[in-house]
Amino acid sequence: MNTMKLPLLSTLLMWAGLLQAQDFRVLAVRGPVEVVQGESHTGTGPGRSLSVSQTLELGPGSYIGLLHQSGATLELKAPGKYALADLARTALKQNKQTLSSRYANYVLEEITKTDKGRTSAERNRNYRQYMAVTGSVERGTADNAAIRLLTPLQTSVLGQQPVSVSWVPVPGAGTYTVTLTNRYDEVVSTLEAPKSEIAVPLKSLPGKGEQVYFLTVRAKNKPTLYSAPLLLKVVPEAEAQTMQQELAQLHTGAEESRALNALVEATYLEEHQLYLDALLAYQQAVRLEPEVTEYQTLLKQYRQRVGLE
Repeated sequence: MNTMKLPLLSTLLMWAGLLQAQDFRVLAVRGPVEVVQGESHTGTGPGRSLSVSQTLELGPGSYIGLLHQSGATLELKAPGKYALADLARTALKQNKQTLSSRYANYVLEEITKTDKGRTSAERNRNYRQYMAVTGSVERGTADNAAIRLLTPLQTSVLGQQPVSVSWVPVPGAGTYTVTLTNRYDEVVSTLEAPKSEIAVPLKSLPGKGEQVYFLTVRAKNKPTLYSAPLLLKVVPEAEAQTMQQELAQLHTGAEESRALNALVEATYLEEHQLYLDALLAYQQAVRLEPEVTEYQTLLKQYRQRVGLE
């Protein structure tokens, strides 16, 4: 026997065994989706396990989001038949890292509630603890403010990027004055916003080295109308660079699963207290797949956690 063939044979057997072991979990479903194995045709739903011996059949207008054991996510939208063995090969080509797998599984846990230690209630407590540490106001205070911000009332931010803030328009307000103060209540910058939104360039603000800003919105024609302060905590530069590198890892394969990648990114951002960016990521997932109930639910649960509902 040619011993040179043994390593190749062993490799082939290893990959064959690996492929057989790799299965999928269903994250979300819309429309008619059937799982076919032999003569059996069954429906499917979030949390269900699928094996590489099965085939998926999608009808018109259908959608399914899948999580592979490697951590890769896939979205199927076009009607037709899909062999899960072929999808497993596609997933393995994504070469997902441990980081991506971790946060993709967080999405699965939140959808299926299989992880009793990581519920929305616990994540809500994490947000409240962050509020206590930063000294931010409660949403109840914001309810009494005349201008209601459409953002969490506190968030960490990556200072290299503009911070997008929006609020409920005030009739007759004209334009808006956006004021940023530091922890000593000193005015750092005053900006004008013609509409009920603004992108604040923290990087170009005076007082370089500031780690905390408080943002308040006032109606220019009605200066007695103003918002509760929004606390912006700038992530230190070295830590921010690490986060940017990790976010780049999470973006790998985004062309394969746009809505699911937005959800994976959202869970990362939430865990790192980037609450405003997390909100935008959850909203992006719903914009990309507005008819997927599971994604709508995740957005609603997040808004509840950060006090927006």
